[in-house]
Amino acid sequence: MNNWYFSVAVYQTAKTFHFLLKLQFEELRGEDTLILPNFGIDPKPALEKGKDKYSCLVGFIDKNDSFRAYKMVSVIEGREIKLSTLHHYAVDTYLEDR
Repeated sequence: MNNWYFSVAVYQTAKTFHFLLKLQFEELRGEDTLILPNFGIDPKPALEKGKDKYSCLVGFIDKNDSFRAYKMVSVIEGREIKLSTLHHYAVDTYLEDR
């Protein structure tokens, strides 16, 4: 009768490196802003299946075409959608003393 499901979707916004995350499990819905780090290349958000039935890794593809996990969406006891930060990424500049 009902089509319950788990869904994570990423949508582009007008701001570069900012994406809209839409989350759903059964009738629970949520939204959040995903801000990807600026590594000097076009941002490529990506999703991968998590280890649990109702989990999803949210991340990006780096310059070596490797998936980098950033956040995880999961369902807690079938009642709550949880968005957790797995890793922090930063850009730094190294200046050599000459």
